[in-house]
Amino acid sequence: MKTQLLPLILFVLSIQLPVVADISQEEIFSSPMAEIEAQLPSEHPGVYYLYAQRLFEEGRKDEAIFWFYAGQLRYLFYLEANPDLQEEASLFASLNLALNSINEYAAENPSQWIEQLDRVLAWDRETPNRFTSKEQFPMAWDTARSSIRNLKLEVDQIAEQIVQDRLNRQRGHTDEVEFTTFSPDGQQIISGGGRSDDNTVRIWDLQGNAIGEPFQGHTDDLYAMALSPDGQLIATGNSGTATVQLRNLQGEMIGEPFQGHTWTIIAVAFSPDGQTIASGSGDSTIRFWDLQGNPVGEPWQPQADNPVLSLAFSPDGQMIIAYGAEAQLQTQSDRGLIPLPNLNSPRLTATD
Repeated sequence: MKTQLLPLILFVLSIQLPVVADISQEEIFSSPMAEIEAQLPSEHPGVYYLYAQRLFEEGRKDEAIFWFYAGQLRYLFYLEANPDLQEEASLFASLNLALNSINEYAAENPSQWIEQLDRVLAWDRETPNRFTSKEQFPMAWDTARSSIRNLKLEVDQIAEQIVQDRLNRQRGHTDEVEFTTFSPDGQQIISGGGRSDDNTVRIWDLQGNAIGEPFQGHTDDLYAMALSPDGQLIATGNSGTATVQLRNLQGEMIGEPFQGHTWTIIAVAFSPDGQTIASGSGDSTIRFWDLQGNPVGEPWQPQADNPVLSLAFSPDGQMIIAYGAEAQLQTQSDRGLIPLPNLNSPRLTATD
């Protein structure tokens, strides 16, 4: 079964190491681990990263942390000893970016993170480096090791805050919850915190256990959220940036934010076929978008100077109801306006 990390593996494998390694990339992902670990001290530091990715993908995450930072240390040493290798510096940055999931996993447990860094420093001191000579470049070696020691100090200084942040994520929202909805199968609940320093979307099972990490990346208050009919996409409305953001259930943003509104987005809705998103704003307009963020048609303005507070598609997708100071109905076919009775009225009567 393919996992979410497979794209990272493919990305890393697409990078061609600038040396001829004694072990092939295919062998890194298939050979017995003891054989690979015996060979690593002779290999380019990039090979450590590939091996760490294999371990992480196989669920050996603690060992993946160790080899990730062992590779980072030896790569830093290699770059310090060879400061003119610009392509190597770029490869180093790319590998760290591609395997950032390992770094994030390490950050979940500061004490274990520090233990692994200590282990890396001890292993590096005791294990020969047949790729970059410690004896030939002693100052570069000490500089590289200092980087890992400094990282240890930084982790130790922020360990309490890391633990507190994790507890906050486990407890849930830290401010007002603005919206909630069930997934189409009724097995999950999606909630959004709209105010203060929360601004997150969270997914829960029916027992109240958090599923995955909160969706980060919203820089302003969240007032609107909609789940696609198939339950695979979540659209949210950002206030300060006046943009719509589309994410998958892992919280990964799809494409760029949808830009067009000039004021806070207060309502969003998916069409019944899931191919169109409608957004309503404090700028008094309703805009329609495809899933790539391209505008569909012209903006609608149900009523000038009347913020769109709520909207919904009809089951056939041919009409949309928008609620502001007054409720009005628009058909997508002719865009005619049909005023409805005041929704606060104690009675609504149907007419021909």
